Amino acid sequence: MPTEISTILSIKADKSDILRIRNKLGQFVTSLPKEAKRDSYNIAKTAGRTLKFSARTAGIRKWKGKLFNALDNPEKTGENSYSIKIPIYGFYLDKMSEHYVPRKPTMPEFSLWMWAEKKLGGMPRILKVHSHPWIENGLRKARVKVRKEFANGRIVRTTKKIIGG
Repeated sequence: MPTEISTILSIKADKSDILRIRNKLGQFVTSLPKEAKRDSYNIAKTAGRTLKFSARTAGIRKWKGKLFNALDNPEKTGENSYSIKIPIYGFYLDKMSEHYVPRKPTMPEFSLWMWAEKKLGGMPRILKVHSHPWIENGLRKARVKVRKEFANGRIVRTTKKIIGG
């Protein structure tokens, strides 16, 4: 058993190596927040597109509501973050149980009745409505796409470019 400590790794760096390292770290500091913002937007946009496709395949059609516009336009929620905000009736469309809705004279401008008059060609006295499950399926598909988006995102490409990998 040796009594002296042996050198396992020895690094010699001259001034140009130190300047190169400092330059690379500076590139990280300046470019990563910008790339994180772009990646966050792209990931939210991808998730929104996937949810929108899922809503359409579940039988939800664009009429006058704001659901599809909300899915198309990620909102800025922080300095470098974006998110998709689903209107509350999007959750109702996903989870409501089947039920009948009677027409009340006090609600002539209610959008369900406006839709019924336009789509059914008349004004029924009662409507049977049901759910259109779309959120879980959309989120499941979005997770797969978001993982791919993140793995091939701008942060990863910029890091590889700076490091040289």
